[in-house]
Amino acid sequence: MHRHPYHTTLTYKIFCARKNEGATVRTTFAEALDLIRSVHRLTAGMSQIVYLVGWQHEGHDARYPDWSVVNPRLAPGEDACAALVRLMREARQYAATVSLHLNMDDIYPSSPLWDEYVRHDLLLRHADGRVMDGDVWDGERCHWICKSREWAAGLAQRRIDAICRMLPLGDQGTVHIDVFRPSPSPGHRTTWDDEVAACRAIVGHWRGHGIDVTVEYLADPSLADLHPMILHDQRDESQRLALPPTVVCGGGRAWNCRHRTVRDGAPGWWGGFCAPAAGCRHPALWGDSIDQDLVAHGPGFLALDQVPAQFARLTLVWQFLNRQRAIEHRQGLTGAEVRFDGGAVTALRLADGRFTLHQHGRLLADGDDRCIPAPWAGNASLAWHQQGGTRTWDLGPAWAGVRQVRVALLGTDGPEAVADQAVSAGAVTLTLPAGRLALLTPL
Repeated sequence: MHRHPYHTTLTYKIFCARKNEGATVRTTFAEALDLIRSVHRLTAGMSQIVYLVGWQHEGHDARYPDWSVVNPRLAPGEDACAALVRLMREARQYAATVSLHLNMDDIYPSSPLWDEYVRHDLLLRHADGRVMDGDVWDGERCHWICKSREWAAGLAQRRIDAICRMLPLGDQGTVHIDVFRPSPSPGHRTTWDDEVAACRAIVGHWRGHGIDVTVEYLADPSLADLHPMILHDQRDESQRLALPPTVVCGGGRAWNCRHRTVRDGAPGWWGGFCAPAAGCRHPALWGDSIDQDLVAHGPGFLALDQVPAQFARLTLVWQFLNRQRAIEHRQGLTGAEVRFDGGAVTALRLADGRFTLHQHGRLLADGDDRCIPAPWAGNASLAWHQQGGTRTWDLGPAWAGVRQVRVALLGTDGPEAVADQAVSAGAVTLTLPAGRLALLTPL
């Protein structure tokens, strides 16, 4: 049983710091709380799970596999560990769970654990015995850990136990593990199955602390039951039909890549998202969510002012579809559609890429415009007109008997009341500015 309802929770990352950027900090812990508060207001209070990237040592990818130091640059003038615990506690008032982005694959010579892992012979080796060279991240080459040997040596368990003593991760109930793939070591004669078993054992140990493990991508379909949330959801149509969102759901489509395999040769950072059963033809039909890192400062990431459009265009549809189960996928020469057991039908017209969402014949999304129920905000809906302008929306049977609706534009300072609109025969006509989400509540 998962600790969190990921299928109806906005799950994303906040990027804090990068190890090769010196004194530059993208988001302090105090700024992370400000971002979380703003997202809370921009989404009408949707529950959030937020993973912090670059929280350890000097920043992202620094000194793995060691997790023993909280990045001091993220809490200037105070104890960084205490500041992180406070952030986790204070974020609760915004329906937010704050946890960590970790890595259990990579190891760097700069890590305090390097000598011990070398001594125990835990690094992946080629068949001729040479240690495999990993990728270069921010100017530093990593190597890769053999999970089955690390587990047998008891060091994976030790690391998990230690961080759970250092930080209240059991209270948060979730962590996000970067990469997390089976990695056979030919030099040790460990197999893919050995590594899959080790992945299962590691996740089981996290669960023993009451903690779910979400991942960056699904390295093998046989592991789908382990991970309730996949940040970059590359699963193909068969996988999406096989398992309901309550078992496993996904975020965005950024790494959607079709039917290649990582099982042959060195893993490479790209390999896992090209795994068997990867590659969805039209991810929009199934729902996407935000799979970018939010930051307070600096280019190359998701800025706060981009969140409303991302949330409206992606997450609104995603959370609605995730409350149902896909039962049929149809692919034709002119378009494609997916049918859901709650009466929803998503369709994509291939000639111009036009997307629509209907439920029992009622239009909920047309192109980038939408008016979709927001059950976390009560008997409410959220509307978005990508280019602004006027549209009429059928509000559906839940609004039966309602004569008026209150319209409020959402912003980082809270809702801004616009006007009360008449409801006629269950429909409302809205005139909205571009780039603003509107909360509709019945009067």
